[in-house]
Amino acid sequence: MADAHGGVGSAPPTLRWSKLETAARRNGEMPTRRSGHSLSIVGSSGYLFGGCDYAEPPGPTNDLFALKINANAPSEWERLRSPLGGVWPPPRWKHSATVVDNKIYVFGGFHSSSTRFNDLWIFNPITLDWSQSGAVGAVNSPLNNNALHRASVAKSAALTLPAPRGAHTAVAIRRSIYVFGGYGGTGYGRRDFDDLYMLRTDDLSWTKVTCKGKPPEKRAGHQACAVDDLMLVCGGWNSVTQFNDLHIFDSTVNSWTLVEGTHMATTLPRWNHACCAVLAIPHAKVFVFGGVVGEANNYNAQGNYMNDLSVLDTGDMSWTIPEIEGTPPCGRSDTTLAYDDKGSRLIVFGGWANVWLNDMFYLDVSCVVGPPYGITGIFPNFGPITGGTSLVIEGIDFVNKPVIIRFSCRKGSVDIPGEYVNDHTLNVVTPDFTAFPAGDAQVRVALQGDSFTTTFQTYSYFSVTHAPLCFAYGPGVLSGGASGEPTCFIIQARDAQRNLRTRGGDEFTVEVSIDESDPIFMPSLQIQDLLNGKYLVSYTAPNPGEYHVKIEFQGTFGGNAGLIRGSPYTATFDDIVTREMNLMTGKLVLDQVLHDLQGLQQSTRECNIGLEQPLSDPTWTPEQVTAALIGLKEHVFMVEKRGEEISLSIEELRAEIAFLKDAGILVTKELDILMAIEMAWAEVLKKVPAASNRIAPLIATQSLKFRDEVGAYMEKLHTKETHLKSKSFWSFSIGVDAALALITEEQTNAEKDDTEFQQKKHIAEILECEDLMEPCASVLTAIQRTLTHCHQMWDAISEKQRRF
Repeated sequence: MADAHGGVGSAPPTLRWSKLETAARRNGEMPTRRSGHSLSIVGSSGYLFGGCDYAEPPGPTNDLFALKINANAPSEWERLRSPLGGVWPPPRWKHSATVVDNKIYVFGGFHSSSTRFNDLWIFNPITLDWSQSGAVGAVNSPLNNNALHRASVAKSAALTLPAPRGAHTAVAIRRSIYVFGGYGGTGYGRRDFDDLYMLRTDDLSWTKVTCKGKPPEKRAGHQACAVDDLMLVCGGWNSVTQFNDLHIFDSTVNSWTLVEGTHMATTLPRWNHACCAVLAIPHAKVFVFGGVVGEANNYNAQGNYMNDLSVLDTGDMSWTIPEIEGTPPCGRSDTTLAYDDKGSRLIVFGGWANVWLNDMFYLDVSCVVGPPYGITGIFPNFGPITGGTSLVIEGIDFVNKPVIIRFSCRKGSVDIPGEYVNDHTLNVVTPDFTAFPAGDAQVRVALQGDSFTTTFQTYSYFSVTHAPLCFAYGPGVLSGGASGEPTCFIIQARDAQRNLRTRGGDEFTVEVSIDESDPIFMPSLQIQDLLNGKYLVSYTAPNPGEYHVKIEFQGTFGGNAGLIRGSPYTATFDDIVTREMNLMTGKLVLDQVLHDLQGLQQSTRECNIGLEQPLSDPTWTPEQVTAALIGLKEHVFMVEKRGEEISLSIEELRAEIAFLKDAGILVTKELDILMAIEMAWAEVLKKVPAASNRIAPLIATQSLKFRDEVGAYMEKLHTKETHLKSKSFWSFSIGVDAALALITEEQTNAEKDDTEFQQKKHIAEILECEDLMEPCASVLTAIQRTLTHCHQMWDAISEKQRRF
């Protein structure tokens, strides 16, 4: 058996204690305060029996209460009473109660300092009656007169009985009950036990088990629970010492094994605690609560009452101490820890803490144990965040009940119905997960209102492709390739958050054409999905010339369809170029990367310098001050208008250089330049807000001046438009040649006016008053249109004269 870990495991989930609200059914009785009782859960009901009762005088009791466990209302207590002529166990405490086939087997317990039991009583929750087998008490016990039974009482097959005892443990393995240890003996004998007995519930026969290995030391007040074919025994005490240990009995080979290390929540010995094993996937969990903790080998010390909780993972026999929220029960001993599998919660009732208790709490452990089935695999394990992917879920022990599948991440979860196929297969269509960020989601299963499985599988949601942010690179979209030779390029898919896609499955179309003509039929054109967000496109340009490469995303998985960024690309090919230029790692690509880097480096450098230029100087003229203001505003304007484009260009170059590096190309120089560009661009973005604040009041003043300037410019254009009507080329007598010469002269002047207009329009954009230029544009357009029509008129006159 593997050694237990001495320390606390990694990041256990948080559990919450809550008070369990209860009420008396039909205005009946509620259980009194007690300790050393038993609480057995069968179906949706709990059965509380015996204990040392807070009465006058205090002593053992044999009352039996049924607890109807409700999820959304107070649970209800009802006292069960013996039917007329029916048998009933004598009062006792520190007995054991074990559930087998929905019946409760009560064995042994204390009645007084001199009377201990080794009798066996069986309670049937359906018929609500008791039956008995075996001895009733110690030898010469005054309680032997209770041996009178009704006819339905089970007959004893007990030739080998355990000695009378209490504070022992009993666990069910398959259809047998294993009783270990305890304190007692016949008559006035008092001793601790380390023996092990097995009760076969089929014929109610007892067998003393002969064991291999070293058994636990004699003890009482320990706890035991069953996990598959194993019995786990922890803690306890005897007349000499107390224990913090863990022993495992393997019923298949009748062998004991000690698990090395310290156990439960502390390194100190613990006794009279409560313990419960709960089936979980992939390994059962053992919960240990409360009890008394004290110094080892100090038998006279009373110890401290505890309310801590520790969890044993039976897969690797490691202990964890979960984070606890809520209000836990006070420290106590001789209490119960029963598992309500319908609500996935542990229930604590009563106990002893220098006073008797009858309070009731529950601890939701669904996040630790989950239901008795688990999820082991999913296929496929990734898909689009828009959902719609058919998913096959593999697992163990599924049952044909309504299925709910939960997809969850840190931000939230989505629950959707699934489909039962068989005990190891479920089907589901993944839900739309766009309300949450793309990434990994945990997939869990719940059947018909159960808690969700603690085991999960990871499903990776990827963001869908966003056409305007996708781009292409490679010789197939550059100028300078070799015609008649295969060329290629990469399409890089990106999502709307500008992340590079890392999964395949997208659909793109690529069309190659000459000029504005229809696409060329290219049998050689192929698109290969590299399954990592990249798509390798290859084709052959048949002849030298200029080609247009149109790349369009088809909207796969509900993504934003359309042309990708930069499409259509222009590529040129020549027959005097070597085929090496068409390689993805060839000189053409490397030169283009370096060219683009140098262009960006120059732009960012100029922008950085421009954003720091002064706005005034004592020696400057007003025109120079205005020019400086406009210059600084131009740099701010450039960042605001072209900032997105520059950022995208940097990201594209980063992806392209990464591709070249992965292909084995030495790109140290390019990476250094790119890093410098990114740092410079970051500085630019930091400087823009300060520059904007610096020029804001000056821009407002300059805008007023510019309005006056535009007004004067508008009057100038109106004057030109008016004078145009009195020009001599409107007179037929001037003749064709003279008229056309005058018109050409005016058109030249109009072109100069247009140049001036474009300059003013640029300033208007910078000053954010573009609307001022709209009337000017209308007048200038009218002048140009008039001159064009006049020129056409004289051309027509010239043609008529030529004919005549």
